[in-house]
Amino acid sequence: MKLAFIFVIVGYGTKAGLAPLHSWLPDAHSQAPTPVSALLSGILLNTAFYGILRFLSIVQPSCGESFTSNLFLIFGIISVGISAVFIMIQSNFKRLLAYSSIEHMGIISLGFGIGGALLHVLNHALAKPLMFFVSGKIQSRFGSTSIDKVCGVISRMPLLGILTFIGILALSGTPPFNVFISEFTILKAAAEKGRWVPMGLFLFFVIFIFFGLLSNFGKMLFSSECSGDITYEKSHSSFLAEALSYGVMILLALLIITFGFTIPSALDTLIKNSVIVLGVK
Repeated sequence: MKLAFIFVIVGYGTKAGLAPLHSWLPDAHSQAPTPVSALLSGILLNTAFYGILRFLSIVQPSCGESFTSNLFLIFGIISVGISAVFIMIQSNFKRLLAYSSIEHMGIISLGFGIGGALLHVLNHALAKPLMFFVSGKIQSRFGSTSIDKVCGVISRMPLLGILTFIGILALSGTPPFNVFISEFTILKAAAEKGRWVPMGLFLFFVIFIFFGLLSNFGKMLFSSECSGDITYEKSHSSFLAEALSYGVMILLALLIITFGFTIPSALDTLIKNSVIVLGVK
């Protein structure tokens, strides 16, 4: 049974983007059209994790909860650690977001090993599509996904720049946005259960991830000079298409901010019921 569950994690973990099974993810997420990237990161990865969770009711009664928890912790720490390295050296902002997805899959894995994972699943599913949507807009205007060839987004496109700033602050775990709440919940559960080693490693890697995300997107948002030639083009989309696309991004940003301060009681009840049904932490 233990061997079977390891194979389950290897199979579904590949689809979920857990390191070291993640090699397909940066290429697929960075090259896919923007709506597909958002679906891959916000929906597909979480669905793959759901596949793993359905086996817990079979494995835990025979192998014990500590076996599955330790596996989740191991894959979680490896994922966060590997993503930290690649986020620091990345020059393509869509690949940067792809490695951020690997990081958050690692955090979710840590959450399933410690507690608080389902809230982070929800928060990541809101923040990451927003970032892929704004990145698609930036790519279409500047004609490149290179960080060095994008500059002055917040001065050229103020609304898009503000939405990008909100999304990257949320994704990097900055308070008071929603991702910070779920990450803090996982850290709190780790402290309560005495999981000091995973907690310490997680905090160590998150420092580099925080710096990598904010420094790279900070250059794109606030820098006044780009390296090399740039081809900035204004949007040729219809007014309705622009209004709908910005409406979706604004809605996601509002949800990110709202869930950073409060979780609606109905949603909180739904998450707690889901925890009971799935038999997870």
